[in-house]
Amino acid sequence: MNQEEILRAKIRNPRSREEIRRRVDLTLQAMKEEDVDLIIAQNDNKYLGGYVRWFLDIPAVQGYPMTVMLDKEGNMTSITHGAPDHPLLPEWALRYPVERLSSAYIRTLDYTNPWDAQLISAKINECGAKRIGLVGDALINHVICDHIRDNTTAEIINFTRQIDKIKSPKSREELEQGVMVSGRMHDEVMDYIAQILKPGMKEYELQLKVIAKLLELGSEEQLVMIGSGPANVCAPIQYTYYQNRTIEKGDAVVIMVETSGCGGYFCEISRPYIVGGKPSEELVRLFDQSKEVQRRTAQLLKPGMMAGSITDAVNVVLEEMDLPRERRIFTHGQGYDLIESPGFAEIDDTVLQENMNIAVHPTYVTEKAFGFCCDNYLVTAAGGVRVETFPQEIIML
Repeated sequence: MNQEEILRAKIRNPRSREEIRRRVDLTLQAMKEEDVDLIIAQNDNKYLGGYVRWFLDIPAVQGYPMTVMLDKEGNMTSITHGAPDHPLLPEWALRYPVERLSSAYIRTLDYTNPWDAQLISAKINECGAKRIGLVGDALINHVICDHIRDNTTAEIINFTRQIDKIKSPKSREELEQGVMVSGRMHDEVMDYIAQILKPGMKEYELQLKVIAKLLELGSEEQLVMIGSGPANVCAPIQYTYYQNRTIEKGDAVVIMVETSGCGGYFCEISRPYIVGGKPSEELVRLFDQSKEVQRRTAQLLKPGMMAGSITDAVNVVLEEMDLPRERRIFTHGQGYDLIESPGFAEIDDTVLQENMNIAVHPTYVTEKAFGFCCDNYLVTAAGGVRVETFPQEIIML
Protein backbone atom coordinates (compact mmCIF):
# COMPACT_ATOMS: atom_id res chain seq x y z
CA MET A 1 0.00 0.00 0.00
CA ASN A 2 1.08 3.59 -0.58
CA GLN A 3 1.23 6.18 2.21
CA GLU A 4 -2.31 7.44 1.62
CA GLU A 5 -3.76 3.91 1.71
CA ILE A 6 -1.91 3.11 4.94
CA LEU A 7 -3.15 6.36 6.47
CA ARG A 8 -6.78 5.63 5.65
CA ALA A 9 -6.48 2.04 6.81
CA LYS A 10 -4.99 2.89 10.20
CA ILE A 11 -6.58 6.24 11.19
CA ARG A 12 -10.36 6.43 11.41
CA ASN A 13 -10.85 10.09 10.64
CA PRO A 14 -7.62 11.85 9.64
CA ARG A 15 -7.54 15.51 8.75
CA SER A 16 -6.63 16.25 5.16
CA ARG A 17 -3.26 17.54 4.01
CA GLU A 18 -5.03 20.71 2.93
CA GLU A 19 -6.38 21.27 6.45
CA ILE A 20 -2.94 20.82 8.04
CA ARG A 21 -1.45 23.17 5.44
CA ARG A 22 -4.15 25.74 6.27
CA ARG A 23 -3.15 25.63 9.93
CA VAL A 24 0.54 25.99 9.15
CA ASP A 25 -0.08 28.92 6.80
CA LEU A 26 -2.18 30.74 9.39
CA THR A 27 0.52 30.15 12.00
CA LEU A 28 3.29 31.43 9.76
CA GLN A 29 1.30 34.59 9.10
CA ALA A 30 0.79 35.12 12.85
CA MET A 31 4.51 34.54 13.47
CA LYS A 32 5.40 37.10 10.79
CA GLU A 33 3.10 39.69 12.37
CA GLU A 34 4.81 39.24 15.77
CA ASP A 35 8.35 38.86 14.38
CA VAL A 36 8.64 35.36 15.87
CA ASP A 37 11.31 33.07 14.41
CA LEU A 38 10.15 29.77 15.90
CA ILE A 39 7.31 28.44 18.04
CA ILE A 40 7.23 25.52 20.46
CA ALA A 41 4.23 23.50 21.68
CA GLN A 42 4.33 20.52 24.03
CA ASN A 43 1.52 18.27 25.28
CA ASP A 44 1.36 14.91 27.04
CA ASN A 45 -2.33 13.86 26.79
CA LYS A 46 -5.46 14.14 24.68
CA TYR A 47 -7.87 15.77 27.12
CA LEU A 48 -5.94 19.04 27.29
CA GLY A 49 -3.41 18.35 24.56
CA GLY A 50 -4.85 20.12 21.56
CA TYR A 51 -1.93 22.28 20.49
CA VAL A 52 0.32 19.44 19.36
CA ARG A 53 -2.57 17.66 17.70
CA TRP A 54 -3.63 20.83 15.88
CA PHE A 55 -0.27 20.97 14.14
CA LEU A 56 0.19 17.25 13.51
CA ASP A 57 -3.26 15.63 13.79
CA ILE A 58 -1.41 13.11 15.96
CA PRO A 59 -2.12 13.24 19.70
CA ALA A 60 0.24 13.06 22.63
CA VAL A 61 -0.92 10.32 25.00
CA GLN A 62 -0.48 8.75 28.45
CA GLY A 63 1.74 11.39 30.01
CA TYR A 64 4.55 11.10 27.44
CA PRO A 65 5.46 14.66 26.35
CA MET A 66 5.48 15.35 22.63
CA THR A 67 6.95 18.58 21.26
CA VAL A 68 6.25 20.35 17.97
CA MET A 69 8.45 23.17 16.68
CA LEU A 70 7.74 25.33 13.62
CA ASP A 71 10.18 27.93 12.30
CA LYS A 72 9.37 30.98 10.21
CA GLU A 73 10.39 29.19 7.02
CA GLY A 74 7.74 26.52 7.62
CA ASN A 75 10.11 23.79 8.77
CA MET A 76 8.44 21.56 11.36
CA THR A 77 10.17 19.31 13.91
CA SER A 78 8.65 16.77 16.28
CA ILE A 79 10.30 15.40 19.42
CA THR A 80 8.94 12.24 21.01
CA HIS A 81 9.93 9.65 23.58
CA GLY A 82 11.76 6.77 21.91
CA ALA A 83 15.07 5.53 20.62
CA PRO A 84 17.09 8.26 18.86
CA ASP A 85 17.44 6.10 15.75
CA HIS A 86 13.79 5.02 15.72
CA PRO A 87 11.34 7.95 16.17
CA LEU A 88 7.94 6.81 17.39
CA LEU A 89 5.95 9.06 15.07
CA PRO A 90 5.29 6.91 11.98
CA GLU A 91 6.25 8.70 8.80
CA TRP A 92 3.16 7.45 6.97
CA ALA A 93 0.92 9.26 9.50
CA LEU A 94 2.31 12.73 8.73
CA ARG A 95 0.50 15.01 6.30
CA TYR A 96 3.14 17.74 6.39
CA PRO A 97 6.94 17.39 6.13
CA VAL A 98 8.31 16.88 9.65
CA GLU A 99 11.81 16.22 10.93
CA ARG A 100 11.27 13.48 13.52
CA LEU A 101 13.53 13.40 16.58
CA SER A 102 13.35 11.07 19.56
CA SER A 103 15.06 10.57 22.90
CA ALA A 104 14.37 8.18 25.78
CA TYR A 105 13.24 10.91 28.20
CA ILE A 106 10.44 10.23 30.65
CA ARG A 107 9.32 12.58 33.39
CA THR A 108 9.41 10.02 36.23
CA LEU A 109 13.15 9.53 35.61
CA ASP A 110 14.49 12.92 36.62
CA TYR A 111 17.93 12.44 35.09
CA THR A 112 16.29 12.27 31.63
CA ASN A 113 14.57 15.65 32.01
CA PRO A 114 17.21 17.57 30.00
CA TRP A 115 17.19 15.16 27.06
CA ASP A 116 14.33 16.63 25.07
CA ALA A 117 15.37 20.10 26.22
CA GLN A 118 18.77 19.55 24.63
CA LEU A 119 17.16 18.64 21.30
CA ILE A 120 14.93 21.72 21.47
CA SER A 121 17.81 24.09 22.27
CA ALA A 122 19.97 22.57 19.53
CA LYS A 123 17.21 23.15 16.98
CA ILE A 124 16.82 26.78 18.12
CA ASN A 125 20.55 27.36 17.64
CA GLU A 126 20.60 25.49 14.34
CA CYS A 127 18.01 27.77 12.75
CA GLY A 128 19.36 30.89 14.45
CA ALA A 129 16.06 31.79 16.09
CA LYS A 130 16.26 35.02 18.08
CA ARG A 131 12.63 35.28 19.22
CA ILE A 132 10.65 32.17 20.06
CA GLY A 133 7.02 31.80 21.07
CA LEU A 134 5.71 29.25 23.56
CA VAL A 135 2.29 27.83 22.70
CA GLY A 136 0.48 26.70 25.83
CA ASP A 137 3.31 28.04 27.95
CA ALA A 138 2.02 26.52 31.22
CA LEU A 139 2.02 23.09 29.59
CA ILE A 140 5.73 23.19 28.75
CA ASN A 141 8.14 21.66 31.27
CA HIS A 142 10.10 24.29 33.20
CA VAL A 143 13.34 22.35 32.58
CA ILE A 144 12.91 23.07 28.88
CA CYS A 145 12.45 26.80 29.46
CA ASP A 146 15.47 26.94 31.77
CA HIS A 147 17.59 25.03 29.26
CA ILE A 148 16.60 27.39 26.44
CA ARG A 149 17.56 30.41 28.54
CA ASP A 150 20.89 28.88 29.56
CA ASN A 151 21.91 27.48 26.17
CA THR A 152 20.54 29.87 23.55
CA THR A 153 20.39 33.62 23.09
CA ALA A 154 16.74 33.54 22.07
CA GLU A 155 14.11 35.77 23.64
CA ILE A 156 11.10 33.79 24.92
CA ILE A 157 7.54 35.15 24.62
CA ASN A 158 4.12 33.65 25.23
CA PHE A 159 2.48 32.94 21.85
CA THR A 160 -0.56 31.05 23.15
CA ARG A 161 -3.24 33.63 22.49
CA GLN A 162 -2.08 34.13 18.91
CA ILE A 163 -2.54 30.41 18.20
CA ASP A 164 -5.83 30.29 20.11
CA LYS A 165 -7.16 33.01 17.80
CA ILE A 166 -6.67 30.82 14.72
CA LYS A 167 -7.26 27.42 16.37
CA SER A 168 -10.62 28.11 18.05
CA PRO A 169 -12.81 28.91 15.01
CA LYS A 170 -13.39 25.65 13.16
CA SER A 171 -12.93 25.19 9.43
CA ARG A 172 -15.63 23.61 7.27
CA GLU A 173 -13.74 20.32 7.35
CA GLU A 174 -13.42 20.43 11.13
CA LEU A 175 -17.13 21.13 11.52
CA GLU A 176 -18.41 18.55 9.05
CA GLN A 177 -16.01 15.75 9.91
CA GLY A 178 -15.35 16.59 13.55
CA VAL A 179 -17.60 18.74 15.70
CA MET A 180 -20.93 17.76 14.16
CA VAL A 181 -19.98 14.07 14.15
CA SER A 182 -19.11 14.36 17.83
CA GLY A 183 -22.43 16.07 18.53
CA ARG A 184 -24.38 13.22 16.92
CA MET A 185 -22.37 10.76 19.01
CA HIS A 186 -23.43 12.55 22.19
CA ASP A 187 -27.08 12.46 21.09
CA GLU A 188 -26.89 8.74 20.41
CA VAL A 189 -25.23 7.81 23.68
CA MET A 190 -27.74 9.80 25.74
CA ASP A 191 -30.54 7.89 24.06
CA TYR A 192 -28.64 4.66 24.75
CA ILE A 193 -28.44 5.54 28.45
CA ALA A 194 -32.23 5.81 28.54
CA GLN A 195 -32.43 2.25 27.20
CA ILE A 196 -30.01 0.60 29.66
CA LEU A 197 -30.32 2.57 32.91
CA LYS A 198 -32.17 0.55 35.54
CA PRO A 199 -32.29 -0.04 39.30
CA GLY A 200 -29.64 -2.36 40.72
CA MET A 201 -26.79 -1.07 38.54
CA LYS A 202 -23.67 0.29 40.16
CA GLU A 203 -22.74 3.72 38.87
CA TYR A 204 -19.45 2.34 37.57
CA GLU A 205 -21.32 -0.44 35.73
CA LEU A 206 -23.35 2.22 33.95
CA GLN A 207 -20.15 4.09 33.14
CA LEU A 208 -18.58 0.95 31.66
CA LYS A 209 -21.55 0.38 29.37
CA VAL A 210 -21.54 4.02 28.27
CA ILE A 211 -17.81 3.94 27.51
CA ALA A 212 -18.21 0.70 25.54
CA LYS A 213 -20.95 2.34 23.46
CA LEU A 214 -18.82 5.43 22.88
CA LEU A 215 -15.91 3.28 21.70
CA GLU A 216 -18.26 1.46 19.36
CA LEU A 217 -19.34 4.82 17.93
CA GLY A 218 -15.72 5.87 17.31
CA SER A 219 -14.88 7.89 20.40
CA GLU A 220 -11.21 8.43 21.28
CA GLU A 221 -11.38 9.74 24.87
CA GLN A 222 -14.26 9.25 27.30
CA LEU A 223 -15.05 11.21 30.45
CA VAL A 224 -18.34 10.02 31.97
CA MET A 225 -19.38 11.68 35.23
CA ILE A 226 -22.32 10.31 37.22
CA GLY A 227 -24.22 11.33 40.32
CA SER A 228 -27.19 9.40 41.72
CA GLY A 229 -29.40 9.57 44.77
CA PRO A 230 -32.98 9.70 45.99
CA ALA A 231 -35.06 12.23 44.06
CA ASN A 232 -35.06 14.73 46.95
CA VAL A 233 -31.29 14.62 47.63
CA CYS A 234 -28.50 16.51 45.86
CA ALA A 235 -26.33 14.06 43.91
CA PRO A 236 -23.65 15.99 42.00
CA ILE A 237 -21.81 14.38 39.12
CA GLN A 238 -18.59 12.60 40.16
CA TYR A 239 -15.50 11.11 38.55
CA THR A 240 -14.90 7.35 38.31
CA TYR A 241 -13.23 7.12 41.73
CA TYR A 242 -16.52 7.97 43.44
CA GLN A 243 -18.88 5.87 41.29
CA ASN A 244 -19.62 2.90 43.54
CA ARG A 245 -23.21 3.64 44.59
CA THR A 246 -26.02 1.26 43.58
CA ILE A 247 -28.77 3.01 41.63
CA GLU A 248 -32.19 2.42 43.15
CA LYS A 249 -35.78 2.76 41.96
CA GLY A 250 -36.95 6.36 42.25
CA ASP A 251 -33.43 7.81 42.01
CA ALA A 252 -32.42 10.90 40.12
CA VAL A 253 -29.31 10.11 38.06
CA VAL A 254 -27.40 13.01 36.52
CA ILE A 255 -25.00 11.98 33.77
CA MET A 256 -22.45 14.11 31.96
CA VAL A 257 -20.73 12.71 28.88
CA GLU A 258 -17.63 14.53 27.65
CA THR A 259 -16.09 12.62 24.79
CA SER A 260 -13.95 13.30 21.77
CA GLY A 261 -15.64 11.96 18.69
CA CYS A 262 -13.91 10.29 15.81
CA GLY A 263 -11.16 12.69 14.79
CA GLY A 264 -10.55 13.97 18.30
CA TYR A 265 -13.10 16.81 18.60
CA PHE A 266 -14.72 17.17 22.02
CA CYS A 267 -18.33 17.99 22.80
CA GLU A 268 -20.23 17.47 26.05
CA ILE A 269 -23.80 16.96 27.21
CA SER A 270 -25.63 16.39 30.50
CA ARG A 271 -29.19 15.49 31.51
CA PRO A 272 -30.93 14.13 34.61
CA TYR A 273 -32.70 10.76 34.38
CA ILE A 274 -35.43 9.60 36.78
CA VAL A 275 -35.46 5.84 37.37
CA GLY A 276 -39.00 4.60 37.93
CA GLY A 277 -40.36 7.61 39.78
CA LYS A 278 -40.83 11.33 39.34
CA PRO A 279 -38.49 14.30 39.79
CA SER A 280 -38.70 16.46 42.87
CA GLU A 281 -40.02 19.99 42.50
CA GLU A 282 -36.56 21.23 43.43
CA LEU A 283 -34.88 19.27 40.62
CA VAL A 284 -37.41 20.56 38.10
CA ARG A 285 -36.86 24.12 39.28
CA LEU A 286 -33.05 23.95 39.19
CA PHE A 287 -32.93 22.15 35.84
CA ASP A 288 -35.25 24.74 34.31
CA GLN A 289 -33.01 27.48 35.69
CA SER A 290 -29.94 25.91 34.14
CA LYS A 291 -31.72 25.47 30.81
CA GLU A 292 -32.94 29.08 30.78
CA VAL A 293 -29.53 30.53 31.65
CA GLN A 294 -28.00 28.34 28.95
CA ARG A 295 -30.55 29.68 26.44
CA ARG A 296 -29.91 33.29 27.40
CA THR A 297 -26.15 32.74 27.19
CA ALA A 298 -26.43 31.11 23.76
CA GLN A 299 -28.27 34.16 22.41
CA LEU A 300 -25.12 36.20 23.06
CA LEU A 301 -22.72 33.88 21.21
CA LYS A 302 -22.18 36.08 18.17
CA PRO A 303 -19.03 37.07 16.26
CA GLY A 304 -17.47 40.25 17.62
CA MET A 305 -18.72 39.74 21.18
CA MET A 306 -16.04 39.63 23.86
CA ALA A 307 -16.15 36.53 26.04
CA GLY A 308 -15.84 38.39 29.34
CA SER A 309 -18.54 40.88 28.36
CA ILE A 310 -20.90 37.98 27.69
CA THR A 311 -20.32 36.77 31.24
CA ASP A 312 -21.01 40.30 32.46
CA ALA A 313 -24.29 40.30 30.54
CA VAL A 314 -25.20 36.87 31.88
CA ASN A 315 -24.58 38.13 35.42
CA VAL A 316 -27.18 40.84 34.80
CA VAL A 317 -29.61 38.11 33.75
CA LEU A 318 -28.76 36.12 36.86
CA GLU A 319 -29.45 39.12 39.05
CA GLU A 320 -32.85 39.51 37.37
CA MET A 321 -33.54 35.82 38.07
CA ASP A 322 -32.38 36.22 41.69
CA LEU A 323 -29.49 33.82 41.09
CA PRO A 324 -25.85 34.15 42.25
CA ARG A 325 -23.24 35.76 39.97
CA GLU A 326 -21.32 33.36 37.77
CA ARG A 327 -17.71 33.14 38.89
CA ARG A 328 -16.80 29.77 37.38
CA ILE A 329 -15.77 28.82 33.85
CA PHE A 330 -19.43 28.02 33.14
CA THR A 331 -18.97 28.41 29.38
CA HIS A 332 -15.90 27.50 27.34
CA GLY A 333 -14.61 26.55 23.94
CA GLN A 334 -14.05 22.97 22.81
CA GLY A 335 -12.20 21.27 19.98
CA TYR A 336 -9.12 19.07 20.27
CA ASP A 337 -9.12 20.19 23.92
CA LEU A 338 -11.85 19.35 26.40
CA ILE A 339 -11.55 23.01 27.41
CA GLU A 340 -10.05 25.47 24.96
CA SER A 341 -10.18 29.23 24.50
CA PRO A 342 -12.34 31.18 25.12
CA GLY A 343 -12.98 30.46 28.80
CA PHE A 344 -15.54 33.24 29.49
CA ALA A 345 -14.02 34.36 32.76
CA GLU A 346 -14.94 37.99 33.40
CA ILE A 347 -11.39 39.04 32.42
CA ASP A 348 -11.38 36.98 29.17
CA ASP A 349 -10.92 39.48 26.32
CA THR A 350 -11.19 36.88 23.54
CA VAL A 351 -13.36 38.17 20.69
CA LEU A 352 -15.75 35.50 19.42
CA GLN A 353 -15.45 34.34 15.84
CA GLU A 354 -17.90 32.44 13.69
CA ASN A 355 -17.84 28.65 14.05
CA MET A 356 -16.29 28.49 17.49
CA ASN A 357 -17.64 25.42 19.34
CA ILE A 358 -18.83 26.55 22.78
CA ALA A 359 -20.02 24.38 25.69
CA VAL A 360 -22.52 26.07 28.03
CA HIS A 361 -23.25 24.47 31.42
CA PRO A 362 -24.66 26.72 34.15
CA THR A 363 -25.05 24.71 37.36
CA TYR A 364 -27.38 25.19 40.33
CA VAL A 365 -27.06 23.22 43.54
CA THR A 366 -29.05 23.00 46.75
CA GLU A 367 -29.20 20.36 49.47
CA LYS A 368 -32.13 18.75 47.65
CA ALA A 369 -31.13 18.78 43.98
CA PHE A 370 -28.39 19.19 41.38
CA GLY A 371 -29.65 21.24 38.43
CA PHE A 372 -27.47 20.88 35.36
CA CYS A 373 -28.17 21.19 31.62
CA CYS A 374 -25.15 21.11 29.30
CA ASP A 375 -24.93 21.45 25.51
CA ASN A 376 -22.65 22.76 22.76
CA TYR A 377 -23.34 25.75 20.52
CA LEU A 378 -21.74 27.06 17.34
CA VAL A 379 -21.11 30.80 17.21
CA THR A 380 -23.14 32.34 14.36
CA ALA A 381 -24.32 35.82 13.39
CA ALA A 382 -27.75 34.94 14.79
CA GLY A 383 -26.35 33.68 18.11
CA GLY A 384 -25.44 30.22 19.30
CA VAL A 385 -26.87 27.29 17.35
CA ARG A 386 -27.11 24.08 19.37
CA VAL A 387 -24.93 21.21 18.15
CA GLU A 388 -26.71 18.37 19.97
CA THR A 389 -30.37 17.61 19.30
CA PHE A 390 -31.18 15.45 22.35
CA PRO A 391 -34.23 16.81 24.21
CA GLN A 392 -33.50 19.42 26.85
CA GLU A 393 -35.65 17.85 29.50
CA ILE A 394 -35.56 15.55 32.52
CA ILE A 395 -35.63 12.02 31.11
CA MET A 396 -38.29 9.83 32.69
CA LEU A 397 -37.64 6.07 32.65
